[in-house]
Amino acid sequence: MPRRETKTRRNGAVGANDVAGLIACCVGGDDQAQARFYSEFAGVVRCAVVRKLSAVGAYDALRSDVDDMCNEVFARIFADDCRLLRRLHKPRSIQAWLMTIAQNHAVDQVRKWGVRWRTQAVAKEVHEERYNEGPDARAIASERLALLNKHLNALSYHERLVLDLFFVQGLKHAEIAQVLNININTASARLRRAKAKLRNLLEEDRHELIC
Repeated sequence: MPRRETKTRRNGAVGANDVAGLIACCVGGDDQAQARFYSEFAGVVRCAVVRKLSAVGAYDALRSDVDDMCNEVFARIFADDCRLLRRLHKPRSIQAWLMTIAQNHAVDQVRKWGVRWRTQAVAKEVHEERYNEGPDARAIASERLALLNKHLNALSYHERLVLDLFFVQGLKHAEIAQVLNININTASARLRRAKAKLRNLLEEDRHELIC
């Protein structure tokens, strides 16, 4: 057994039997096993995070957050007595499984960054208008910011995500489909519905103000 493990490590990967045993130890609460699991697969997780950030054009903006994202992925895997690991029944698929989790986490972080970026941009615009325009323009800018935040918060997670990817990240329909792991027709339809819903909400507010 030691000879086999040495050979496996020399080739740069752990075998299926070794992974199954490692997972069992992690699920059993073995801290050393969890540390080894992190050491073995940190590179896979990091690669998945970097690739996803690069694919959506957010790597330069979130470069300094990559290490934190990777650590958060492993924290999620080990959380709740390794609840996620307990669901993995095919050790041979460990790398693909880890990449999926890491990519999903990266997309979620891009979404959060997009929301912060958008809010800061609108706030900056409002701030500049308040300095450069009179009282009426300031009131309109403040109202616009309040309405935008109100209706964005009324949208679902998936609606906000697809709008962020399209308007903030500047992705095309095919790129959005790739990020969300859906086909392009579904991505286009989801974006169309989200834009229509936001537009309707804004128009309803305008109608109420006129009436």
